[in-house]
Amino acid sequence: MQKKQKHILWVALVIVMVLALSAASAAPTQTFDALMTDYGITPEDAQAHSLAVAESAEALGVAISVDGIYYDGDRLLIGWKTENLQPEQPVLVLYTNVRLGGISVEADADYPLSLWWPEAFGLFVTGDPINGLMKAFYSENAKDFLLQGTQEVTADFTVKRPQKPIVIVDADVLTPYEDKDTETDRQSMLAALEACGVTIAQPDEMDVQTWMDNGYLVVNYGGEFLNTEGTTNDMVALNGEDLLDADIVDITLSFTVDFDALAGN
Repeated sequence: MQKKQKHILWVALVIVMVLALSAASAAPTQTFDALMTDYGITPEDAQAHSLAVAESAEALGVAISVDGIYYDGDRLLIGWKTENLQPEQPVLVLYTNVRLGGISVEADADYPLSLWWPEAFGLFVTGDPINGLMKAFYSENAKDFLLQGTQEVTADFTVKRPQKPIVIVDADVLTPYEDKDTETDRQSMLAALEACGVTIAQPDEMDVQTWMDNGYLVVNYGGEFLNTEGTTNDMVALNGEDLLDADIVDITLSFTVDFDALAGN
């Protein structure tokens, strides 16, 4: 059992997302219990090893909450939810850190794991709210940390609301697909983008410099910033720390957990 309790660092987000049927429809909110079921945890295990949590905060028109935690002596899952309360404007939410008993369990990634509203760059379109599970694994840095007794759990997020309007300047986004399902996804993506105020440049509006002069953040189909020549050379993605033209607020949610009780010790 002690070996199983020597948990932590890196955190991977196991996002359980529901595709929006249209830009106006929001994805149904899944409960923490439903998320665990999707993850393969039986109702009996969920009842024995989970704890309901009611920690939430709002910033820049975004609501973030932690709804529950699961720990069976081996698996650690944290259920969290975010919602864009101003859906007419895009917003970026980044998970930045989780600490258990003061031990950091940061994501092992080149940039903070993040979610856009709508998540419409590429052909992945989701409505609000978005639910997820954080799963903690072993790590060399935390191998001697015993996940037992009563510990404080702290989850950190950053909310970024762009100060400038966003425009997609990319002929590919205007090109229909022959495959019916893929084309349906493209139409849903376009509707979701337009519903939150993202402009789609038309064929006669492809001059990047003009959009920049008018105060826009100019990106391509994949959400990468474009330079004045209309290419991504030496440019960064519209993501994480690269989004500087934004109002930025950090959110921290904290709660305590008796891990011995959850594990059944």
